[in-house]
Amino acid sequence: MAILHRSKPDLFVFESEAMRMLAVRGRGINAVSTDVVHTGVDAQKFRPMPEVASLAHERFAIPRNRRIVVYMGHLHERKGVHVLMQAMTHVVTQMGRDDLHALFLGNRAGEAEGFAEHWKPAGSHITFGGYQSDIPELLAGCHIGCIPSTGWDSFPMSSLEMQACGLPVVVSDWQGVPETVDPGVTGIVVPVGNAPALARALLSTVDEPGLRDRMSEAARRRIESAFTIEHQVQNLVRTFQFGARAES
Repeated sequence: MAILHRSKPDLFVFESEAMRMLAVRGRGINAVSTDVVHTGVDAQKFRPMPEVASLAHERFAIPRNRRIVVYMGHLHERKGVHVLMQAMTHVVTQMGRDDLHALFLGNRAGEAEGFAEHWKPAGSHITFGGYQSDIPELLAGCHIGCIPSTGWDSFPMSSLEMQACGLPVVVSDWQGVPETVDPGVTGIVVPVGNAPALARALLSTVDEPGLRDRMSEAARRRIESAFTIEHQVQNLVRTFQFGARAES
């Protein structure tokens, strides 16, 4: 975004610190003329719904003993979907676990075949759910979210949506993605592209007593306190008012 004055931007507003620094260091934009306003999520639409906690297991015929790791979005390599697939293969074939299941939501028809070499070794523990219209309800039955990006990702909305529904999120340490969580409190940050580390992080939320529940509660609180649509609007107004005062 930019406040325009005499055809020249006076203020650049970015959705993440990573995006702001890319503009400053890579594009030569004066840091004084920049600000960050994080995206907000509809916290009424995306909220914990314990009354439909069994929906995801039922719709996709996922065994009840398996905790669901959910990914939301198209299957693009820059999104690191292959890393999550490799992590699930590690969980199943190297660690001998049967209590974790990856659910990919939002994939287009035929997209999964392009990643077959990564997911087929753990195929029975991976489901491609495609487009679904009731995402908040499906998230209610998931254990944890995952955003394993390996390419540009400024501030993924899906992380906020998952946390608003009470899901901790495991994210890669890549550009703006870690900014979406409070590391160790609402989520876990793992090295980018490291499938074994991702596997261990996901399983830690199963194996460490109380960890997932603590993170779940903290995730919802964090969204309510700083990342709703109302917060985004308030922060934008504040930023524009500051920019206007600076010009006067």
